[in-house]
Amino acid sequence: MKRVVVICRNEDAPNITSLLRKETHLTTEYPTLTHYSILVKDDELEDLIARLHQAMEFMDKSTVVEVYSPDFVISPGLKETLNSERKGRR
Repeated sequence: MKRVVVICRNEDAPNITSLLRKETHLTTEYPTLTHYSILVKDDELEDLIARLHQAMEFMDKSTVVEVYSPDFVISPGLKETLNSERKGRR
């Protein structure tokens, strides 16, 4: 599991929002910036980064993308998503 943090200008935020398909995320808006905290499975990270990279071509140069490996994640919504995926594989 990875945590992707994106910080961008409020005007550019719709570009990021449109990229988030099924990823669990939290959006926080500040007066001039929007902060996204996105949880993504390791095997889906490259796809998300590719989508972000493509969208960033049209965004302000102050946009920042950071990727972290959390020690652990506790999330009822994430647990529900993972359980439904496991059931679908059976």
